[in-house]
Order: sequence, then structure tokens, then C-alpha cells
Amino acid sequence: MGTLAPSRQFAVGQPAATADTQQYLTFALAGAMYAVAILNVREIIEYGKLTEVPLMPPFIRGVINLRGAVVPVIDLGARFGRPPGDVQRRTCIVIVELWQDGSRQDMGVMVDAVSEVLEISGAAIEPPPAFGSGIRTDFIAGMGKVAGRFVVILDIRRVLADADGADPAAVAFDAIKHAEAKSIDVVLIDTAGRLHSNTNLMQELEKVVRVAKPDMKLFVGEAITGNDCVEQATVFNKLVGIDAIILSKADIDEKGGAAISVSYVTGKPILYLGTGQTYDDLTPFDKEKIIEGLELE
Repeated sequence: MGTLAPSRQFAVGQPAATADTQQYLTFALAGAMYAVAILNVREIIEYGKLTEVPLMPPFIRGVINLRGAVVPVIDLGARFGRPPGDVQRRTCIVIVELWQDGSRQDMGVMVDAVSEVLEISGAAIEPPPAFGSGIRTDFIAGMGKVAGRFVVILDIRRVLADADGADPAAVAFDAIKHAEAKSIDVVLIDTAGRLHSNTNLMQELEKVVRVAKPDMKLFVGEAITGNDCVEQATVFNKLVGIDAIILSKADIDEKGGAAISVSYVTGKPILYLGTGQTYDDLTPFDKEKIIEGLELE
């Protein structure tokens, strides 16, 4: 484990000079300069021996023993989608504190080098830029103007947010990046539990699709719900453009009315019908069986 780097003891936790001015710790990462609010920073330590934890995403380097406490260490470059960083002479770990539900969680952030503490006034901070739809900027607290250039001020809580607290689109993005790093061919993103009448959840789903850019979008509905299933499929198809359909509880819809209606209103094929609780109960759609159920002959 690393120890406190004497040459990197900054005025952590000191109040800002004025009410309109805040202090930020700046650091380098892949040639760019970033900053975090000094109030989020507990200390800075040299990069030392870490304990690796299996089955973690690439941006989690491992954990360190910080005076008896287990502290996870995040490779910030890898978190931003870059390859895992190499440890250099000035590589260090910035210990930051996050608060959630009234409890504090210390996290270590691996950076290329720590620079200095800067005082930046509110007037010198611009809002995050707009890069277009599907591009995340929620983790950027602002763009600080320092000596004629911009410093990216990070909202460290959003940068390090875990899957339970993160934006669903960000979770999907991280899952895809993890799969790419591990040479995994397929990623399944489950967005179940969204009522088609809930505008906020549907807008959230639309964002997931914009960010993840899935190769196939499947609508999974319950055949037993009848017209409600048809309405759900119609809304989902209009919003995100579904590619195919899977209907569960199809054994209860004996005549296949839901299957016919859902496929008709969306113009999309049905791939599977679910008739139970196991994988074996998920069977390929057979139009001949639906026709037989209608008893037209």
C-alpha cells in the first residue's frame, strides 16, 4: 500500500478564498487537465501495491488498505473508455469521499499526476458543452477557464457512481465497454419494468437506445394482457423502433389473439413464445400453431 506523498500534500479541505470562489485539485490524465472540488478530496497517496479483485470491470484496479479500511481504486482513464493506464513515476491515487444515503464511501482515483490546487471563481466556469444526443455530459460539473485554457471540472460522484446509482444509459455504456475489453461477443441489456404510460421511464429508455446503439431491440410482453400488450408494443415501437417480439405466458392465450395483433400493429416478427418458467419453455414462434388455434378450418 502507498503512503502519503510528502511532495503532494496540498491544502485539502481548506475553505475557498471568497464566497464566489472555490478550490479545485487539478491533475493530469492522458495529457489533459482535469479538476475536482477540493472538498471531495481527503488525501493523495503514492501508487503502491494493490490487491486485485476478480470479475471486476477493467476500470477497477483493485483495493488498497488505507489505515485498516478497504478502499477500491478506480483507473480514471479506463473509466473514461481508454485502455488501462501504465504506472509511471508520478502516478498517484487521489482519495475522494462520496456520500450516499447518509453514509460515506472512500474511493481511490488513479491519475497520471497531481498538479496543484486552483481557486476558480463562479464567473470563470462555463456549463458543460453540448455534444449532441447520446453523448454523456452529466459527469462534467463545468469547464473552468484558467490561464487562457479550459480545465474539465468533474462531478466525481457521477464519475464514480455504481450501477445502482448510475444513469441507466451510463450502465449500458459501461457494460458494452467491459464486453469489448474482455472480447465478449454479446451484451444483453434488460430494461424491463417500464410502463409505456410513464413518460420519464420511456424517455430514459430512449436515451439508453441512443447511447448503447443496440444491434437488435426486442419487445418482451405478456400475451395474457391482451389489448394492453398491443398498446405497449405500439408505444415502444414508435419510440425506439423495435426489431422483433417475444411473448410470454402465450399458453394462456390459446387462440393467439395477442400474437396476431401485436405483430400486425408493429409490423415486426415474433421470434419466441414463452409457455413456462424455464429456458426449455421458450419456443420458436410457429405460425401454423397459431392458425390451428384460431380453428378456422
